Amino acid sequence: LFGRNTEGGALSIVTKAPTGEFGGRVTAGIGNYGQYNSQLHLDLPAIANIAFKIDGVIQHQDPTIKNPLAGQAGWNQYHRYGGRVTARWKPVDGLTVDLSFDKSRDENTPFYSQLVTVNPSVLPKLPSIIDYGYGRATSADIGVPQQPSVDKTQGFTSTIKYKVSPALELRSITAWRTVSDEQWDNSGGAHRTPVFKANTAFSRYSLSNLDQRQFSQELQAVGSFDKIDYVAGLYYFSERANDA
Repeated sequence: LFGRNTEGGALSIVTKAPTGEFGGRVTAGIGNYGQYNSQLHLDLPAIANIAFKIDGVIQHQDPTIKNPLAGQAGWNQYHRYGGRVTARWKPVDGLTVDLSFDKSRDENTPFYSQLVTVNPSVLPKLPSIIDYGYGRATSADIGVPQQPSVDKTQGFTSTIKYKVSPALELRSITAWRTVSDEQWDNSGGAHRTPVFKANTAFSRYSLSNLDQRQFSQELQAVGSFDKIDYVAGLYYFSERANDA
């Protein structure tokens, strides 16, 4: 765990590089609530010292709690898909160029905020429309406006490594990424007591739009001499973000 400006740290995920030989694997599965998922990891034969790798994933689940309001999405549903294309070029001995582009989309709705028990001293009487204490609901007591939140990400990375000598390697790491999020969160309904009152507004529809852009460039010199290993370099980072 490590990371810039992180308290708990960030995970470093190193993806498998293209092999230059044909091969791959496919996995798939199904489950309740209309679940299905699939993954594809495909290596293609190298052409002119360039190897390619394609990765793709898709996940889907229908709502676990239905929304009685016609035309509106239920709760705890999602539809996610994404892909990544990677190329590795080795024009000469000691020089490796890795380029990759990824793009993904996640459409999801929140969990339902369900009332499972009541303290009589705090809520002595509840409206008759509220049904609670009978396990997980399969449908909300009352329908509310709800549409999926949409998260979109895409990014490009370039990693260039040149082995100058057995004791020195030069590296250039370039990255660009964008993230956008449209939040439509209506996890409540009649169970959001004590706000609920007959013939009045209730629940809360939380709306938000996030947009983020970032770019980074890093130059490194990595090597060793005698019994000393060293890393020297320069780092540039630029970010623009807004949340409304």
